[in-house]
Amino acid sequence: MIVAIVGGSSRLGRDVAGLLSSSYRVVSTYNKRNPAGACNNLREILGQRLDVTSENDIDAFVSFLEDRKEPIALVYMACHSEDKIAQHCSQSDLALAYEVNCWAAIAIAKKVAPLMIKRSWGRLVFVSSITSRTAPPGTIAYAASKSALETSSRVLSREYARFGITSNVIRLGYMSAGLAESLSVETIDKIRSSIPTGRLGSPDNVAHAIRFIIDADYVNGAILPIDGGI
Repeated sequence: MIVAIVGGSSRLGRDVAGLLSSSYRVVSTYNKRNPAGACNNLREILGQRLDVTSENDIDAFVSFLEDRKEPIALVYMACHSEDKIAQHCSQSDLALAYEVNCWAAIAIAKKVAPLMIKRSWGRLVFVSSITSRTAPPGTIAYAASKSALETSSRVLSREYARFGITSNVIRLGYMSAGLAESLSVETIDKIRSSIPTGRLGSPDNVAHAIRFIIDADYVNGAILPIDGGI
């Protein structure tokens, strides 16, 4: 089986790919930075360049997966954030966030689904964010597009279930991978104090959730929160 991670070049994506590569054949996409050469714990991984806004790139990626002739679990982790309040968020800002965070996910799922149907098995796993529920100021583009992604997954879960394909969402809270590099210690401490478990999430938590969804054929149309109970 192939676990195809779209958007695997982020710090979190690379760590999750490395963890999953101990159990599955992993294909991880990147736009500029190849994850296959960026993380030492990647055991068996193929890096594939993919600009999710390019239809030609998407077609080439789907052809690559078709040539492997293996069952596919698609994990969509690509994201784009616009940290602007609504008044300062332009139409182009909104369009780019929706294109990367939602529209491309649907486009790729639609093109990979026929391969899954041929094999009578498939998993669609979309990675969302707690901001789709908490809606903090300054996240109008990011939070709204992630909310649209969650609803899209629910629709796909009903359309593809009869083919042995499930569609689910992993909704991430505050994760350690990458967060510590972008925020001050004081801010991280404040975030940590708001989490009932008292700690940030780890790549292991995300990898375990993906494994669960891959194995659980009766989990469909769900949103699985990985947020420590916020």
